[in-house]
Amino acid sequence: STFQSIIRKWKEYGTTASLPRHGCLPKLTAQARTALLREAAKRPMVTLEQQRSTAQFATSHLGANMWKKVLWSDETKAELFGLNAKRYVWWKTNTERHPEYTIPTFKHGGGSIMLWVCFSSAGKGKLVRVDGKMDGAKCRAILEENLLEAAKDLRLGRRFTFQQDNKPKQTARATIEWFRTKHIHVLEWPSQNPDLNPIEKL
Repeated sequence: STFQSIIRKWKEYGTTASLPRHGCLPKLTAQARTALLREAAKRPMVTLEQQRSTAQFATSHLGANMWKKVLWSDETKAELFGLNAKRYVWWKTNTERHPEYTIPTFKHGGGSIMLWVCFSSAGKGKLVRVDGKMDGAKCRAILEENLLEAAKDLRLGRRFTFQQDNKPKQTARATIEWFRTKHIHVLEWPSQNPDLNPIEKL
């Protein structure tokens, strides 16, 4: 019984605590195990139809030379202070509050700005600050002021292809009409596939 086992352990070893067991000893400390923990990656919910559309898009453009003439674009939020992500540090016991192991924080997050960015195989393009809400009118104003100039700076010529996401402000009728009047070819982009855009990795 459990009671008899405790008595026997006391008589043999003079203790009731757990004794060392056979097998390899743990190589990682509790702190090391904590440092190795990672958050689960987020991924968009993709339907079977969207998966097929993505596969068809990828295979139809496989090895195409047109990628050299693609101007990639996206919008992103930039934190004015700190990073919009977790950061990990190695610190010794009782030093976790030392300045070199801490991150300054600000009330209400310290603020952030929205940016419109673009690049091509020839290099980086425009980096534009978005003032106010990014709606359809603001989107067209940014394109009007920056898109053709960025393509010119990157020497893409007039027959380049522009890539953008399928957000409502970018696929609005007025925005599509703007592309038509400017004779700009827009790459047909499968929905729910931000990972296909190389700008997401920058």
